Amino acid sequence: MTDTVENTVEKSEEITDAKDTSTQEGVDPREWARKTSGAYRYGTMVDNTHLPNVNRPKVVPVKELFECNSEYINNIDGSFDVRATKDIEGGGLIEECHYWVLESRLNDFLKGTKDKVATRLLWTLPCDDNTHKCEEFGPHMIIPRGNAMSYRMSESSNAYFEMDTVTRTIRFFALRPISENEVITIAPPSLEAIGPSGITIEEFQNITGIVMAVPGAAKPGGCTNCSQKAAERKKFRDRSKETQ
Repeated sequence: MTDTVENTVEKSEEITDAKDTSTQEGVDPREWARKTSGAYRYGTMVDNTHLPNVNRPKVVPVKELFECNSEYINNIDGSFDVRATKDIEGGGLIEECHYWVLESRLNDFLKGTKDKVATRLLWTLPCDDNTHKCEEFGPHMIIPRGNAMSYRMSESSNAYFEMDTVTRTIRFFALRPISENEVITIAPPSLEAIGPSGITIEEFQNITGIVMAVPGAAKPGGCTNCSQKAAERKKFRDRSKETQ
């Protein structure tokens, strides 16, 4: 079924102009409409001459089928990965993931939830000239389908991704030949990023006012049994590898 969009932003502004604003006290309805409008903006729209039963001048391009050559796996140590389900040549397509664009903006979401776990998983759209006050509100958040939220980030990644804003699809490609059952990883947006959105620990702390622990950083007051705990964790990882 083909989704249709017509004058969405205008309708959004009309709705928020209603007299009953009890659920948004202190919020300017027009500003809210501008801030959320990116969720309804499509990269392009096409004539629907091939759909005579659709009484709309334009329709959103929709991809019917999405290719996937990877699968999600739970590791015995509680971590997760995505691995290839077949041999993939360098430059070959790993997976296509459709995504939804949310009205929510990243900075607003983090201010409200202060969610450290979500920060490591969230995907966002790149800001552009049409993104209303991106520096203040942050980019639009998206929810990708498929395995997109499960690809682990690595500085020595074997895959990369591209955003298709026309069909709202994330495509993952192999940087080099990938063997069947090999774990697939993608590069972080930057060395300081803690998730695919690109947000850093410092930015998270500035937005939320909450201190996020830095992996590997020493705790205040020192640690009396760190060596013992590290040895126990190593034994557990070794046992986990033996059972795989």
